[in-house]
Amino acid sequence: MRARKRFGQHFLEPAWVAKLVAAIDPRPDESFLEIGPGRGALTAALAPRVARFVAVEIDRDLAAALQGRVPTAVRVVEGDFLETDLTALLAGESGPVRVAGNLPYNVATPILVRLLEAAGGGRTLADATVMLQKEVAERVVARPGSPDYGPLAVAVALEEIEGFFDRARLGIGERRGLQRTFPPPGINNYAG
Repeated sequence: MRARKRFGQHFLEPAWVAKLVAAIDPRPDESFLEIGPGRGALTAALAPRVARFVAVEIDRDLAAALQGRVPTAVRVVEGDFLETDLTALLAGESGPVRVAGNLPYNVATPILVRLLEAAGGGRTLADATVMLQKEVAERVVARPGSPDYGPLAVAVALEEIEGFFDRARLGIGERRGLQRTFPPPGINNYAG
């Protein structure tokens, strides 16, 4: 299946998935929400290791194909994460849900803002491990006085205080080469 530019799609390569799963360190009693699972590389690696897994995919063709490739316990939701009712989506969860995803470059900032609004100080969402465009990642971890410091950094800092983000763990992780996604985005990727 080809990446659709209108959705900002770039698919994770298998070699990178193992590193992400190790960084996420999933536990058998946890629930996960994946944003933009694409072809399901991260889904297939994470879902068997956790109790519950929901994947939200905007591309109807990818969502349909994913449903046939993942364990039956994975709930695939076709839709735009930014328009999804998170309260309904996460209803029935007994504790905070962990978030993972290779965020589409064209909507990464609105998705991060939505996650921050939904975090509830760690009561709704426990944490988030996402791949971001370098420029977005730099804005997320920016410190006061730096050129990248702005509303996104302030929002992240407030949630850090409430427990959603841990800057010590967040940071800009290891620089990811462009060969980690397909098609190559022409920009640098970071995970944190």
